[in-house]
Amino acid sequence: MLQIITLIVLTYIAGAVKIVGAKLFASCVAGKFALVFTPSAVVDQLRNKLGNVVFSTGANGPYVRKRVSPSQPVSTYSSDVRARLATIAIAWKGLSASVIAGFNSLAASMSKTNVLGQKTPRTGIAVWQYLNNNLLNCGESMLTAVPTLTGVVEPSFVSLVAAHTGNTSTLTFDGALGTDTKALIFASPGVPVSRQLVKSQLRQIKVAATADTAAIALHTAYIAKYPAGLPVGQKLYVAYKMVNTVTGEAGKLVIKSCTIGA
Repeated sequence: MLQIITLIVLTYIAGAVKIVGAKLFASCVAGKFALVFTPSAVVDQLRNKLGNVVFSTGANGPYVRKRVSPSQPVSTYSSDVRARLATIAIAWKGLSASVIAGFNSLAASMSKTNVLGQKTPRTGIAVWQYLNNNLLNCGESMLTAVPTLTGVVEPSFVSLVAAHTGNTSTLTFDGALGTDTKALIFASPGVPVSRQLVKSQLRQIKVAATADTAAIALHTAYIAKYPAGLPVGQKLYVAYKMVNTVTGEAGKLVIKSCTIGA
């Protein structure tokens, strides 16, 4: 059934409340509906949610869609992450006023650069969460005081090799990991050679410790995450992030790749 619905939207423009009428065409099929509307000078600027309707814009212009709650995958890894973040949040509430003030001061010197290259300030609790999440993820203890930041030791990448036979894969640096340094290692399943955007495919498979040699074997951890193994001829992407196990600081995520051999 096709019907015309007039949607009355309250929008705040230049500090004043205006009522905007937009003609929406709703088609009800099997209990579902799709919304289409004709843009106008005002409707083009609509953003955010109104009830179960979302106003947004894309490459083809403004659009309206039904609000949908994203899926919340439940896996051992995701459950561990949620539990870790909950532990960190609870611990923040137990800090003394002086320690909280110290983290607030530290946050002022740790601005973050977004994808647009703009520096955005951090809060004390955000810095607390960031540093402790890195530490707990590496199997280290949480901070009990404000750390003195010393940076992260970044070894130089040498090679990444992988083979289908035996599902072997090795990540090699120019030397063993230094003292007070661990590496969070991520990997993708085998992906087509033509594929370029793979960051969303990376999953953490291993934490490399200071005791590891320059050549870090990945195959046991890889098969535990991806039982199907390494398909010959496809590409394997491996990423790593170094973590200072004293302060919780982390380096940039570095992504490398290789073609999987026979």
